[in-house]
Amino acid sequence: MIVPSVSRAEATAQELKRYFTGKPCKHGHICERYTRSKICVECCVANRKKWGEEYPEKVRVGIQRWVSQNEQKRRAASKAWRINNPEKKKAANEKWARGNPEKIRESQRKHYARNLEKQRERSRLNHAARREEEKETSRLYRKKFPERKRASEAKRRAQMKCSSAVGSYSPQDIREIRDLQGNRCAYCRVKLRGSKFHIDHIKPLAREGSNDRKNLQLTCARCNISKGAKDPIEFAKFIGKLI
Repeated sequence: MIVPSVSRAEATAQELKRYFTGKPCKHGHICERYTRSKICVECCVANRKKWGEEYPEKVRVGIQRWVSQNEQKRRAASKAWRINNPEKKKAANEKWARGNPEKIRESQRKHYARNLEKQRERSRLNHAARREEEKETSRLYRKKFPERKRASEAKRRAQMKCSSAVGSYSPQDIREIRDLQGNRCAYCRVKLRGSKFHIDHIKPLAREGSNDRKNLQLTCARCNISKGAKDPIEFAKFIGKLI
């Protein structure tokens, strides 16, 4: 863009803030100059930058004072910048979030506490809208990971039978126990087929047995149902495993 030449006298007469002669300043800048000080725009920018680097605390105080005196202007300028620079705003938000995870979590907790009833209603509506989809997802998950399903159900049953039962186990533990037993029932040695086996507590929960891996074995349905809450040694004698 070509700026028309305007002398300082003409700019003063027209009450213009800047004028342009087309001649370079003493630092070689060919640009507009301020009518009041006769200093070119680029020199002013360089001087402000240099002063800011030398006196950062004064710059910070000055910015805070301006913000406190011009809150409406600051909000309007911030809103306009966000509208005109959506990608930069998104990148800035993501950068801040990565550096402040605790503040994000605290803000979410406060928001949830302030809007507890709204959150509950939203969760209820979302659950109702996705009910059939969640059922299908759950069915496919149980089909794909039967060991996890059995471990979860067994843990729930153990807690229902004995709330003081300690310990837990994972699907990996069940697979390893099955391999150690040669894929056969711990009592009658019948072959365990697919997922048709029972997870048995060697010392029953009713007799204060634990719910961890060391107290587990895999049995067929008939042996586990027959055993019930019997002592393991007594049950072994009952089926003829011990004399």
